[in-house]
Amino acid sequence: MKTSVKLFFAIFISTLVISCATVRQPIAVNKKPTLTPAEIKSLEQSEDSIAEAKYQSLLSEQENNNVRQPLITGNYVEADIRALLTLDFFSVTGINIIPDNTVEGSITVSLKDAPLEKALEMILYPGGYKYRYVADGNYYIVGKALPENDSFGTLTATKTIKTNRGAEKILSQLSPYYQTFVRADGQTITITATPDIINRLERDISLIDKSKRLVEISAQFIMVEWEKGTNLGVQWSDLNLSALGIGDFIKGGANAMSLNLTSSLTSFLSSNGYDTKIKTIAEPKIVVEDGEKAEINITEEHLFLILSGGGAAYNYFTTKDVSVGTKLRVQPFVSRDGQIRLVVKPEVADIVGEREFKSNGGPTQKLPIIARRSTETTLKVQNGETVAIGGLITKNEKTKRSGIPFFRKIPLIGFIFGAKDESKKETELVIFLSPKIIG
Repeated sequence: MKTSVKLFFAIFISTLVISCATVRQPIAVNKKPTLTPAEIKSLEQSEDSIAEAKYQSLLSEQENNNVRQPLITGNYVEADIRALLTLDFFSVTGINIIPDNTVEGSITVSLKDAPLEKALEMILYPGGYKYRYVADGNYYIVGKALPENDSFGTLTATKTIKTNRGAEKILSQLSPYYQTFVRADGQTITITATPDIINRLERDISLIDKSKRLVEISAQFIMVEWEKGTNLGVQWSDLNLSALGIGDFIKGGANAMSLNLTSSLTSFLSSNGYDTKIKTIAEPKIVVEDGEKAEINITEEHLFLILSGGGAAYNYFTTKDVSVGTKLRVQPFVSRDGQIRLVVKPEVADIVGEREFKSNGGPTQKLPIIARRSTETTLKVQNGETVAIGGLITKNEKTKRSGIPFFRKIPLIGFIFGAKDESKKETELVIFLSPKIIG
C-alpha cells in the first residue's frame, strides 16, 4: 500500500513538473510592413531593369547571329528586288532566298560589309516585306506576312506569354498596329507574327506587364447616433486623425482596437459639445491589387413573399431577397512615389417600414420600404495614413406610449392616464480607411 502511494505521488509530481515546464507558445501574426517610398522606388527600378536586361539579351543574340552571317557589299540602282535576292545575293552567300508571289518592285541601296539579315531588312522592310530563315533547308523565305498570303504560315511563328495582369488590359495598351498579331485570353497572350515582331512585342509586354503593387486596406465602420440636430458642422474629412490617435488604432490590428477607437471618438465629440453614442459595426481588412476593385459587404438578407397569381382556392407566391446593411466598394491606384488614390463608394441600406398593398380579391401584401444612401468620392492618401468618410445619415423618429391600459385610450381625457414620449435621432455611418502598400 505504501509503495502504491509513493508511486502515485511520484507520477503526480512528475506530471506537475512537466506541465509547468511546457509553455504554450503564442500564435505568431504575420503582419505585412508598410513599404517606404524608397522601397517602392527600388521595386519599380528592379522591374524596369529586368525588362531592359531581357531586351538587351535579345539584341546581343542578334549581334552574335550577325557575326556568323556572310557579308554583302555592293551598290544597287533601281535593282529588281526579285533578281537581287535570287541572283546577286545567292552568288555572294550561296544561300537560296525565295520570294513569294507578293514580292515586286525595285530598290536603290548601297551596302558595305552588311550581314545578310541586316541587308535583307534594308531591302525588304520599306516595301512591307518580311523574311524568315528555314533552318531545315538552309534557305530564306520572303513575302508579306498577311493571313491571306500562302506563305503566312512559313513566315510567322507562334508564341504564348503568361501575364501578371489580365491579358485584355495589356492588349489595349499595345500599339494598334501590333494588336493585329496578338490574341488575349485570361492571363495568356498568344502572338502569331514574324520573329522580329515577336521580339518587339515581348519587350513591350514586359514593360507594360509589371507586377502590380499590393495594397492592404484596413477599415473601421462606426455608427454614430446623434441627438437630432447636434451633428451640424462635423466635417470628418477635416479631422486630424493622427493627432487624435485614431490612425494608430485603425492600423494596429490589436484586440482592443474597437474599444480604443470608440473611446477616443466619444471623448473627442463630448469635449466639443456633441451628444452621441458610438458603436463599431465591423473591422474588415482586405488586400487588393493596384487598379483592381474590391468590395466589402456587411449585409443581411431578408426574404419577402410576393403574391404572383392564383384564384379563390389558392394563391401563388414568389420570394424576393432584399439585402440591407453596409457595402463599400474601393479601388486603389498607386503612383510611382507611393501615394495612393482611392476611389471609394460606400452604400447603406435599411428597412425603414412596410407598406400594405391590396390585390383584387386576394390577401393584403406587405412589402418593405428600403432607404438607400450612397456616395462616391476620390481621395488622395499618403501610404499608411488614415482618412474618414461620413455623411451617410439616417433619420429615426419614434413615438412610445405608456399608461393605464384602456383608460389611456378614452377620448379627450385619455392623456390623464397615459404619456407619449417622442424621440428624434440621427445615425451616421462613418468609415475610417487606412491603406498601405505591402508588396
